[in-house]
Amino acid sequence: METNTTPPQPQQPGPEIPPKQKMISKPFVIALGVILLAAGGTAAYYVIRQSSNPDTNVLPPGGNIVDDSNTPGEPTDPMATTTPPTGPADKVCESYTPTTRQLSGEVSWSKPGKIALPDIFAAPNEQNGNAYTSQNSVFYTVGVVKSGKYKGYDVVLADMALEGPAFYPIYYHFLKKGDAVVLLAKNSGSFVDSPDDQTFNKSKVTIDSAYAIADLNYLEQFRGMNAKEVFKKNQYDTFEFCGDGLRKVFSDGVLGDVYTTGTDGANGGKDFARGTSSYGFYLAAPDGTAISYQLVIDFVGTDNVPHLTWSDGTANTAEYKYTDIGGCGSVNYLSVMAPDKIDRANDLVKAGKNSFGEDIYVLKDMNHPVLRDIYDNQYFVYQGEKVSYDEFTKSWPVFFWIDPFGDLVKFQNAKFVPLAECGKPVIYLYPQTREQVSVRLAPQDGFSYTEPEYGTGWDVIADPSGVLVNVSDGKSYPYLFWEGRGGMYQEPTKGFVVAENEVHSFLQEKLALLGLNAKESADFEEFWEPRMKGAPYYFISFLGNSVMDQLAPLSITPAPDTVIRVLMDFRPLQAPVASTGYHMKTPVRRGFTVVEWGGVLR
Repeated sequence: METNTTPPQPQQPGPEIPPKQKMISKPFVIALGVILLAAGGTAAYYVIRQSSNPDTNVLPPGGNIVDDSNTPGEPTDPMATTTPPTGPADKVCESYTPTTRQLSGEVSWSKPGKIALPDIFAAPNEQNGNAYTSQNSVFYTVGVVKSGKYKGYDVVLADMALEGPAFYPIYYHFLKKGDAVVLLAKNSGSFVDSPDDQTFNKSKVTIDSAYAIADLNYLEQFRGMNAKEVFKKNQYDTFEFCGDGLRKVFSDGVLGDVYTTGTDGANGGKDFARGTSSYGFYLAAPDGTAISYQLVIDFVGTDNVPHLTWSDGTANTAEYKYTDIGGCGSVNYLSVMAPDKIDRANDLVKAGKNSFGEDIYVLKDMNHPVLRDIYDNQYFVYQGEKVSYDEFTKSWPVFFWIDPFGDLVKFQNAKFVPLAECGKPVIYLYPQTREQVSVRLAPQDGFSYTEPEYGTGWDVIADPSGVLVNVSDGKSYPYLFWEGRGGMYQEPTKGFVVAENEVHSFLQEKLALLGLNAKESADFEEFWEPRMKGAPYYFISFLGNSVMDQLAPLSITPAPDTVIRVLMDFRPLQAPVASTGYHMKTPVRRGFTVVEWGGVLR
């Protein structure tokens, strides 16, 4: 990627940067990844606004609600500890925030109150892991249905303790009246009513796959008070809504109050749900959960190249990341800089304008700690040598932009971000008969390499043996290969501590449990085992379909009958640590089967 090489190096203090207004409201295998979290916040900024025309908030197509999904999984590690999930009332939150969205009147909503739902789970066994689920799931009454087929039923929010690593809490919704319990499939995260599912006692729970509570449906995108404020929903990012430490940035006439991450005091820069910097935009749903959106940056193309002109008149051609990279995705929605990291008035100077005429800024001091940190701690090369620091500073390594809500957002040249990626995911296709198959994959931050070349998608002739013939070049491949970065990524907290000399046997056991056959397991071990040498212990975790669907949504035509997606995350340890293991439910390979495995390297 070409970059301009002559950023301004002012000798005089640059033009004054507007202070924040006062509150009135991202063929070779990347084999090394570095996760560096750059968290920050800014001074308080708050604008209260009210949409006078609610209809203007809807962006076409709009209104498409996508169910959340998550991963199942039992403590099998002898060193394991059991950590119950964090539910809406289990986390310390000093205030309850009722919803301010327009409501249909179908449900009378109330503050969550913890209850018990006995006998809804199937009897625990080695296959279903229900011992953990039944003991640790938490239930709350959140309202009463006032009209329609379920009039008089209590609305129950369930924080489901489905085992296995998951990025977000897994929420289901039930309706209850006396002994009658109804599971609302459309309002329940990862629920799939399959013949193999052994979670619920079907004699005690009725599953309704058609009915949905309208008040829990949220637009996939909406617009704020001006064209700059377009928000895109993250359907997976679910958690308790807690207003502590948040700041309200505006009020929408239909959806209600909109909040973003707080920047004051002890809560400064911290996400209220996960303890990491997020800087998304959040709505309080009527059931006490949060609905998450991210700001769409309108001057950045789908190729991640910001449309801007530098002060020397040259147009930018470089790719930039405006989130902080971690694992094989991002650790936040925006890389917002805290006041103690950047002094706007004294550290920045104007360096050009974006395609909307808005100022962009760079650091005056070429030895500023932010630049030094990027060069010394984040910029690594897989092959060859790093460029000199002088060449680095002349390559526009970072610039800054003030978003519509007054936050200072860092844009980091993609050449200098950490080398953390989804490492060597490969996709096997096993149709029942030889046929043409189309595969579409969409890692949220794009590809860095694919084989065969992805183009607008993979179209192959797939044989039941697994051999693939690429339609565009006629060449045969054993699998489809890709590398890239997905969306929001959190380092797993559940996993297994394994001694170095036991890694091989551990992988053989767990990969079989995860549904990989002998060839797939051998391919996996050939690539990953050599990278798990040199430390006395390793913490190893496996992320499944739901997490991979969040990071890199996969679409295949014709539709497969069975999909198995496995992403391994691991880190070296110098000594054993307490860990929470989990049950692994082995999938049944039926019909047209798709298998994908990959990993995250540090």
